[in-house]
Amino acid sequence: MSKSKSKTAATDVDWPTCQLMLVIEPGPGARERLTAALQAADVQAVLIKPKPGDQLGAGEVKPLVDLAQDQGAAAILFEDADLAKTLRADGIHVAPGLNVRERVTAARAVLGTDASIGVDAGTSRHYAMEAGEAGADYVAFGAADGSTEARTQRDELIQWWAEIFEVPCVALDLADADAVERADHLGADFAALSLPAQMAVADVERLVADTGSRIADVVTE
Repeated sequence: MSKSKSKTAATDVDWPTCQLMLVIEPGPGARERLTAALQAADVQAVLIKPKPGDQLGAGEVKPLVDLAQDQGAAAILFEDADLAKTLRADGIHVAPGLNVRERVTAARAVLGTDASIGVDAGTSRHYAMEAGEAGADYVAFGAADGSTEARTQRDELIQWWAEIFEVPCVALDLADADAVERADHLGADFAALSLPAQMAVADVERLVADTGSRIADVVTE
């Protein structure tokens, strides 16, 4: 996962060229939903994240890792570097919290220099800057509680980060194509669209197709 901003020859101004990331929970029907999503749009990465309170298990995660990689998308696991190494995933996503430097360093020691190690900074500028200093491959901002205040903070942080820092930025907790399009306009390098665990396969396909077309429209403007 690399920074995706490009300059136009006419204006010499950076325009967003956001790429799509999917966030999916393992479980019944996850493979079918991911298959539909990967066929509906160009997807750069898949973040495999357990539902709150659960841990990732190799048996349910491996098919998702293999599917993502077979379709050319990076498979990123939530937190578990050892499992990522075992399943040959492409990296891990470090959850918000203290000791960012130590956790990035520990993950790098397990996965090596080629792995993608991203840090979820939540709505914290401090965690984000600490992640950048620790050598994170991306910094993510989210709005986990779904409140208007959290979404506003996330959007402000995306714009702030994109204007100043070179480390790629991920917008998390995006539920629909409108939110993805907004993250694109704010300067996010990756927009992480969440796929609800109970969403029907046909609805997943429509959602991802709509989202992918919105990003493509922005890129070609």
